[in-house]
Amino acid sequence: MRQRHWALLLAAATFGCRHDSPATVAAELFWRYRYAFDVPYHRAGDWQGALDVMYPRDTARAKPAVVAVHGGGFVAGSKESFIPFVLPYVARGWVVINVGYRLADQAPAPAAVEDVRCALQWVGRNAAAYGIDPRRIVITGYSAGGYLALIAALLPDSAGLDSSCPGERPTPAAVASWAGIGDLPDVVQGAHWSAGPARWLGDRPDRLELARRLSPLAWVRPGVPPVVSVHGDADASVPYEHSVRLHAALTAAGTSNELVGIPRGGHGYTSASSRRAMERVIRFLERHLPSS
Repeated sequence: MRQRHWALLLAAATFGCRHDSPATVAAELFWRYRYAFDVPYHRAGDWQGALDVMYPRDTARAKPAVVAVHGGGFVAGSKESFIPFVLPYVARGWVVINVGYRLADQAPAPAAVEDVRCALQWVGRNAAAYGIDPRRIVITGYSAGGYLALIAALLPDSAGLDSSCPGERPTPAAVASWAGIGDLPDVVQGAHWSAGPARWLGDRPDRLELARRLSPLAWVRPGVPPVVSVHGDADASVPYEHSVRLHAALTAAGTSNELVGIPRGGHGYTSASSRRAMERVIRFLERHLPSS
């Protein structure tokens, strides 16, 4: 049974943080949660977007939900690879929506942005079916996923990137970006050029203009959702200064935000620093969730 397989994966990722055996943790997860795999949420040509939903069996009261977006530099990664990152939300009884999106080889920018925005819309439409409180939806991601979480939450409808799935979508109550790109032009054609984002933008003549249009820093303004950013100050893939500048811009706009810097942290962190950072992220998110 695939849901038992997912519970085992979660248990394996959890083991070491608890005294129970993986089998015991798996049994607990299996009985506490239901699983819906590869749920279609958006079709674009021959590509069918799918997401996984992990939700408590107890649906008597609507729960907070986290929309999770994997990393991989726009060229790799999968929703399954993001399982370890959702464990803290599972521990709190939240609903988890793990999103798959088009990578660069499947479709260039802005396809991935459209996909994540469509996934948010799907969550809003299906909140009741999975016991989700639509006022208490947050979005998070790591690396490219951190960027996608930011831009999906900050981008206004007037930007015109939602023609593939028009309609209302819930505004996230908060955003948690882990090593997310804040200044897209900087990594596409700037001082911190990176192969993955450059490949995602492609060779189109207006690539730099599109990168500016898709840059989270371009859409910081009063009224956007609160943001917590986690970033290693020695990150060689996505410059730490991106999160520093985003923090400054959000503060200037009057938006509640927090920058969690990881001293000497690279693009990946030690388990100890990640756990401490996650504790601060959870506190930030819970602080900004509306009362149930």
